[in-house]
Amino acid sequence: MSSRRLLLAAGLLLFMAGCQTDSAEIAGTSEPDTTVGAAGVATTMPASPTPRANESSSSNGELIQHGAMHEVIGQQKHHGRILLAEAIKRPNLFAVGALEGLEGEITVYDGKVLATEVAEGARMRPIADAEKRHAALLVGSHVSEWSDHTLDKTISAEQLDAYIESAAADAGLDLSKPFVFTIRGAFQNLQWHVINGACPVHAERAGIELPKDKSPAKVTYKEATGTLVGVFAKNAAGRITHPGTSLHTHAIVELNVGLDNIQFTSELTGHVESVGVKAGAVLRLPRLMQP
Repeated sequence: MSSRRLLLAAGLLLFMAGCQTDSAEIAGTSEPDTTVGAAGVATTMPASPTPRANESSSSNGELIQHGAMHEVIGQQKHHGRILLAEAIKRPNLFAVGALEGLEGEITVYDGKVLATEVAEGARMRPIADAEKRHAALLVGSHVSEWSDHTLDKTISAEQLDAYIESAAADAGLDLSKPFVFTIRGAFQNLQWHVINGACPVHAERAGIELPKDKSPAKVTYKEATGTLVGVFAKNAAGRITHPGTSLHTHAIVELNVGLDNIQFTSELTGHVESVGVKAGAVLRLPRLMQP
């Protein structure tokens, strides 16, 4: 082989080696996580490796958000942003959101995904294998340590925002940063809905009548027992909350269902429009981590 051919062959080998290196680097990259900082502004953070099942977030509550309400609802950008099975790979996730296409509500409680859709007759129907679905909107935190606060009196729907804010301040939380919370107990006048392709709260505020095929399932329970999962975020209307509130809250309610003389329990979840909380319920807030 001539010296010229040898040089050409060596150059080709070097070029191929460089391409393989570049391909490996590209394959090793991943989607960044979106987090909300102290000022409530979305920032992009480098993706971190998924911890083992017994590991937890050292930040104990740093907010993770996929999609913003003004995009998903106002601008109808309700494509799937994250597979729910991927979202729960990291343990201790508590989150609320909406399915791709606004086809139902999502609540994640300690890594367990619950989703509800609208069935024929505007009925709420739980979705099996919900973790296989995509979320258009998902906001929450990985929390492994909590502080418990028992309500010594009944809190009306109009008082709930202020009560959670006061309890969080007493617990030492930074109110300029969004945080998740849960409430387990008895509720009164629970008004909630399951979205069905369009947001009924947005439509009502805009004076829009939704077509029948996009009508939500709406239910009011005078009395109910269950769990609230929510995000408290001040001055976050259009990003995390609806206007006029600092809360984006979902409810999980267990219903006893009878079919052919067989009784079973079904869990439904939906977006809370209004709810009062009875004395004795337990509010859980992220515990401050010691440095």
